[in-house]
Amino acid sequence: MFQKIRINLTVAFFILSVTVFLFISGIAALAFYNGLTEALDEQLAEIATGTIPLVKYENGKLFFSDPASPLKVSIYHATPTVTLFDTSMHIVSTAGPKGSERFLYTGDEVAFQNTRLRALSRPIKMDGNAIGHIQIELSTLHRDRALTEFLQAIGIAAPFLILALGGTGYWLSGKAIKPMEETFAVLKQFMSDAGHELKTPIAVIHATCDNLGADLEENSSALERVDVIRRSADRMQRLVSDLLLLTKSERAQLTLQMVPMRFDMLLREVLGEFSDLCEDKGIELKADDIAVGRMHGDKDALHRMIANLLENASNYTNSGGTITVSLTAVGSGLVLRVADTGIGIPPESLEKIFDRFYRVDESRTRAKGGSGLGLSIVRAIAESHHGNVTVQSEVGVGTTFTISLPAIGQTSIFRKTLQASDIADEMTKTRS
Repeated sequence: MFQKIRINLTVAFFILSVTVFLFISGIAALAFYNGLTEALDEQLAEIATGTIPLVKYENGKLFFSDPASPLKVSIYHATPTVTLFDTSMHIVSTAGPKGSERFLYTGDEVAFQNTRLRALSRPIKMDGNAIGHIQIELSTLHRDRALTEFLQAIGIAAPFLILALGGTGYWLSGKAIKPMEETFAVLKQFMSDAGHELKTPIAVIHATCDNLGADLEENSSALERVDVIRRSADRMQRLVSDLLLLTKSERAQLTLQMVPMRFDMLLREVLGEFSDLCEDKGIELKADDIAVGRMHGDKDALHRMIANLLENASNYTNSGGTITVSLTAVGSGLVLRVADTGIGIPPESLEKIFDRFYRVDESRTRAKGGSGLGLSIVRAIAESHHGNVTVQSEVGVGTTFTISLPAIGQTSIFRKTLQASDIADEMTKTRS
């Protein structure tokens, strides 16, 4: 249980850490890109500032005083493209490598000959009037290459960082649940010790009740009180037994006598035991599609598992309802289903019903004498036999418990529906 909690905490920490890492990496990459772009814009602005004074205007035309002069102002790795436009946005002069050959506004970027160019444009004025525009273009190659190297560095570091985060999360989660493990260990030890210590006084109560019953045979009112004590002792004994079983299963100390057995025979035996109970309650007990299946298992534990399911179904199925039991062979396993037409389980309670002492309806369960351990024991026994249990339910419609168990040998199926009154007869025939 705690290992599962630790793994869940580790996964949560890992997902949170990776999310934060990706977010910070994205912000850092964006900031790095914006910084490089601002630096590129500053270069364009400096080139424009040094180039504008070199532009001449004579006879209504713009030109450079020296065609090579605009390039001399560049102190950067990339050679700029300088283009003069007239007021109609037509090119009148160019210097440097070939550029986009169309007017671009400041901040525009265009793809050109397997590269990208970023532009800056400024008006050229004379006596306060615009006589044309100058456009400076620089390749973004260095900016894009630097961004790519930055992202590659993050990509190289990411696997190592993710592994470190996973290991750190696992270590921290272990530290976090250690007090829980210690507390739970003390609690389980207490339950185990208390269960063993209670066995003796309960046995004494039973023996005393038997002796009192013999001494008070002629006193009916006193006998009724003795019966109350005996029933309470029986209930306490079952509770102690259930607690000890669950404690042993969690400590992997549950001793099972695993032997080859006919699971269908055991199922029929339990059905026979419950037939009279269901008949008295006015509940129809049916056994459909019973597969003849063999498995390795502990007969007493599996008997208890089936009985708990049937008892749970009968407790929450009203008179006139139906309990349907089936056993089918699926692949290399056996699937037991116990379906009832009872009150059903609310969706919010489905994940909790296998927790010890959990009750969907506190008042109804206590009134029926339930301890809240029956389904916990069902799951513990199923898992100890390398199986699993699932549940489907709808309020007002009914509940279906499904248990999957590994089988051995061949299985065969015969289809027959048994009514409650027929099950005992079937058991007698099978045994004979």
